[in-house]
Amino acid sequence: MAQTAVIKSRVLLGLALGYFGLIAIGVGLAAGPLSPQHEALFCAIWRPPRPIPQPPPNKCDTPEEFITALRTIPDWSEFANNTADPFVKTSIADETIPLLIELLNDPDLQIRVRALSTLGKIRRHADVIVPALIPFLNDEHPGIRWHAACSLGMFRGDAAAAIPALTAQLNDDESPIAVFSAVILLEIDDTVPIEGRLIELLPRQNMLNRSRAVDALADLGTPTARDALFAAFQTETDQQMRDQLAQAINRVDASDFKNTADQGIGAESR
Repeated sequence: MAQTAVIKSRVLLGLALGYFGLIAIGVGLAAGPLSPQHEALFCAIWRPPRPIPQPPPNKCDTPEEFITALRTIPDWSEFANNTADPFVKTSIADETIPLLIELLNDPDLQIRVRALSTLGKIRRHADVIVPALIPFLNDEHPGIRWHAACSLGMFRGDAAAAIPALTAQLNDDESPIAVFSAVILLEIDDTVPIEGRLIELLPRQNMLNRSRAVDALADLGTPTARDALFAAFQTETDQQMRDQLAQAINRVDASDFKNTADQGIGAESR
């Protein structure tokens, strides 16, 4: 019994050492051949992981084939990753733009979303696509508004024509994409002032925009944003919102601390 206990302890120690890369030493500590159970355990630990097979891309050779795929592939990930992503890199995608713009008014909401997303991924022909996307910032469906804004952001500075419409969404207290519009505005032109408007949204009645404004201000991380978050925390009565404000303030402070520490390390290394 004592010998068995010693062998088991050595096997366990060998496993522990093997875990840190000392496989040979670990096996050597085990007296005698490994039991089938321990051998299986070693194989399970050290066998290289099998790569997860990736499905081949769905190749579309014509605009019509892509539109058919857009309409018929049920899984969003399969469509977005295996169909749209490779397709938008081809010249055929350029020929598909008019068909995609037509789909923006399709009665099926999912088709409209897929068309919006694909137009943003193309990132070319901004002179055609951007004007087609802008009206959908006012769509009755919040999801359509969100995807329209997201696709506009894909064009960066080439979507400058959308700045007035996005600014209008930002300035609308009830817009479901008010705060997201601020994020997209920075993607298009990082000189657009958004901080003051985000601060204005903190005491508004729309809780969704208030919550998103808190996160956006924490992401900005400026002293002004931090002061506004702290002032809102002092007067806030809703406990859930107070918790979010406290977390946002901590995020800003942690970011400041890291930046200060990084600067100190950089100074010492010079």
